[in-house]
Amino acid sequence: MIVVLRKTRILRGMKFVLAILGAGIFLFGCGGGDDGDKQTLSTTTIDTGGGTTKKPKTGPVEYKSLIERRGDKPVITGTNKAYRFYYFTEGTKRFTGITKKNWTNGFVTLYRIEHGLKDGYAVTLFPKSTNHFQRVRFEKGLKNGKEFVWHPNYKLKTQGQWTNGVKTGPWFRWNEDGTTNLVAHYLNGKYLGRDKRFLPEGMLRTWEANALRTFYTGKPQTIILKAFGTPTQAKDPEWIYRGMKVTNAIPGKVATTVTFTIQNGKVAGVRVSE
Repeated sequence: MIVVLRKTRILRGMKFVLAILGAGIFLFGCGGGDDGDKQTLSTTTIDTGGGTTKKPKTGPVEYKSLIERRGDKPVITGTNKAYRFYYFTEGTKRFTGITKKNWTNGFVTLYRIEHGLKDGYAVTLFPKSTNHFQRVRFEKGLKNGKEFVWHPNYKLKTQGQWTNGVKTGPWFRWNEDGTTNLVAHYLNGKYLGRDKRFLPEGMLRTWEANALRTFYTGKPQTIILKAFGTPTQAKDPEWIYRGMKVTNAIPGKVATTVTFTIQNGKVAGVRVSE
């Protein structure tokens, strides 16, 4: 009789423990989010049938192996819309962990993802190096905080601020020798223009059209960057600079746009227009 009672108590105790475990898995397995309330989080599965606990894989997961899905609801900052992107391992399981993306040019990017959203720093490394090429911070899927980019000589190339996925405030660019290349201003993602106090010499002076063509045709593209800074628009093979002053290009007018055609690292042609 005593033995039977003890077995009954043991069985009741085991049922109670299993009930608690089941409730815990249910609570931690349900995910929330701005558009993914029906999506479940990726969790460690416990086998209560006598098996062992499934341990998460060690090391970074291949970034390309994840499934990317854009969120339905945008985050509005000023007049801009920024969408969150969610990452899944399979089906409806949001990924949590570190991922690694190998670029074809040898660069490597490491992302930290929490419950399907990039969260924390994303770091891109130079090929076969531990030195940072780029570092930017994410918060719940959107860029928030400062972004940094470095030259191959490890001097700072770019620095700027992100707020909810859009650029804001001043953005700086420097040449490899440390001289200022460009300072641009943004407000809630809207481009306000370049800071004239930091314009390169080539953007400040007035050019004569033929002199401009003669002087820069055949020159290395690095000379163009040094003289005029970062292009207003770069569409291979053309570098377009707006806001310039060029005479004798258009009868009775001062031209304001110069397009450099770049081929094999050198200026193949110079075109002037309004």
